[in-house]
This record gives sequence, C-alpha cells and structure tokens, in this order.
Amino acid sequence: VTVEDTVPPVAICQDVTVDAAGNCEGNAAPEAFDEDSFDPDGDDLIFSLDQTGPFPLGTTDLVLTVSDGQEEVTCDVSITVEDNTQPVITCEDIDVFLDENGEAVIANDDAITSITDNCTDSMSLTGPFTIGGGNARTFGCRDVCNPRTSMGIATDESDNTDTCTYVATTFDTVRPILICPTMVTAFLDEMGADTVTNSEIGFAASDNCGTSGPIARIIGGNGNRRFFCDDVGMSFDRQFYVDDVNGNQSDTCTVSIEVRDTLAPVISCISDTIYLDENGIVSDAPGENVSIIEDNCPPMSVVGDPLAIFTCDQLGVNEFNGVTRIDESGNESEPCDFTVTVLDTIPPVISCVDTTIFLDDNGLADYCDFELIDA
Repeated sequence: VTVEDTVPPVAICQDVTVDAAGNCEGNAAPEAFDEDSFDPDGDDLIFSLDQTGPFPLGTTDLVLTVSDGQEEVTCDVSITVEDNTQPVITCEDIDVFLDENGEAVIANDDAITSITDNCTDSMSLTGPFTIGGGNARTFGCRDVCNPRTSMGIATDESDNTDTCTYVATTFDTVRPILICPTMVTAFLDEMGADTVTNSEIGFAASDNCGTSGPIARIIGGNGNRRFFCDDVGMSFDRQFYVDDVNGNQSDTCTVSIEVRDTLAPVISCISDTIYLDENGIVSDAPGENVSIIEDNCPPMSVVGDPLAIFTCDQLGVNEFNGVTRIDESGNESEPCDFTVTVLDTIPPVISCVDTTIFLDDNGLADYCDFELIDA
C-alpha cells in the first residue's frame, strides 16, 4: 500500500525588518518570514527564499517557499533593512589665533579628527555635520582667556547622530602698532621748567583688540619728563612702546624732545645825572641804566653799552628811547626809555693884573675891563 501526502502546507507569512550591520546590509533567515505556517498532516516544514542575502538598505521583495517535503506553497514577503547605527565622531581641543581684525573662523575639520559610519565608507570632514549649531564658528577678542566648549554633531543619511565636545582656546598674538611724532618741543614756563607727559606727546596706537590705555610707556624712565633751564637748546631722545589688552608689546619708536625758552625778559630803565669834570668831559655806560628784573632762566644780567664820552656839547638832557635787551635764549624784551642828564657844576677861575694906562691929547684912553682879567 502506497500512502501519498497530497495535502499542501498552509503558508502564513510576514514581512521582516532588520537593522543594517557594519557593511550597511541586512539579512534574515527564511524562518523569520514565517508567521504561523502549518502542515495539515503534521509534517515538518522547510522554508526557503528565492533570493540570498545580505540585502541593501530599503525594502526588497522576496518569495517565501513553504514545503512539507512533498508539497509546497509560496507567499510574497519583503525584507526592510534600516540603518539605526550612529556614526562615530571624534574631536580634539584646538587653539584659535585671532587675525589683524581681531577675528578667527574655524572650519569643521579644525576641531574634528574623524567621522566613521557603517553606511558611509568615509564621511567627509566638511559634513554633513555641524559644530555648535553651524558649519563654522567665529571667535573674537571677547573669547581671549575665555576657553569655550563647543559640540560637533555628525548626522548620517538616515538621520542617526553622534556628538563630541572640544575646547577652543583663543589667543591674540598680534602686536599693536605705535606711531610716534618725530619731534616734540618742551617750552619752559615762567618758573623755568616744563613737564612733558606721555599723553601730551600725541601718539597714535592701533590694535586688533585694543590697547591697554591711551598712554604709551617710556623705556628707561617714568611716564613724565621734567625739563629745566640747563636743558635749553638740547634735544633728548626717548623710546616708547605700547601694550595691548592681551599683553602683546609693540615695536619701539623714538621721540626727540627739544627744550626751548621763549619767554622774553622784563627790563627796567633808570634815568641818571652825570657831571662834567674840570676838563669838561665825563665817561658813562648808558647800558648800566638798564637791568633785567625778571627772567625765567638766570643769569638776569645784561652787558651794557660801551663807555661813552660826554662833553660840553652834550650838556642837558640826553634821551635814550626804545632800549631793549636780549636774554641768553635770544628772547628780546619790551623796550623802555631813559635819560642821561649832563651838568656843568664847576665854576670858572679868574685872576686880576695891574696895568698902567695913558691918556691921549684929548685926555682919553681906550681900554676894556676884561683886559684886566686873566681867566
């Protein structure tokens, strides 16, 4: 007796969803597509697929065959491969250096060292990912000495993400620029002194993040320089530099400070009276009638005019008008006037002599009285 199984199995199939593996593919055994198939005769079932995996991302249609060893049936099924694996992103701390405008921009690959993903052979360091919310990050002067922590985010084509953090430390290494005037003049005051401060010199300073103050610093001395009469006509070279707010020092520049006295002296004129001697002459130095009574830089003295000889021809008042004096710095005073009065106070000397006169025929004689006087 031959017994034949002519009753086919009953196929109850289901679709399958799997995660992609490291090669971005997925697979499933044929049995995974069986939901609750059975054989009426109680025979063991054999499952097979019309295609052999692994299968790519997405949905692939398949045919599942259910066999009891003699009879078989088929049903349509599908396998969906999903990428649920996060990419792997790694970061490193970086140093950021500001440019001459006080800015720095870092690109993605400045902080990210690598990105890997199961479904991308090599994710480019230029994306698709973001750093701190954007594909680039701008740093400025406010970030110096303030390290900032940022986040790198990598997103693959299936919207799986991974993050890493890094610290960006900002440095300003740009030196400030200091421009100095070539020459500065110190003018002595009425006390014969002047103080030139650094702020009065007229520096021009610029920096990408700003200087530490408006006043440059002097090399080899303090911020003030005091000058006196002994310095008149001399020139002093001073070197200066400036620091920025981040400790960078400029190149030095040289300023020549020239000391000048431009204040005129104040003079006084005194009139005088002189007297002729017994010879009718007298010598005098009119310049001695003029004196400097006020000047910021001593000595307060002048050289008088050369000695002048006065004779009887200059008897009376002799006027000297518009007389000025010049101090050692070449400053000329306002003019003043004075007189020199020449007097003759010596009386004449006379002597008398006896004489004899004779009358003529008319009883007269011609004779002058002064002939009796020998002056």
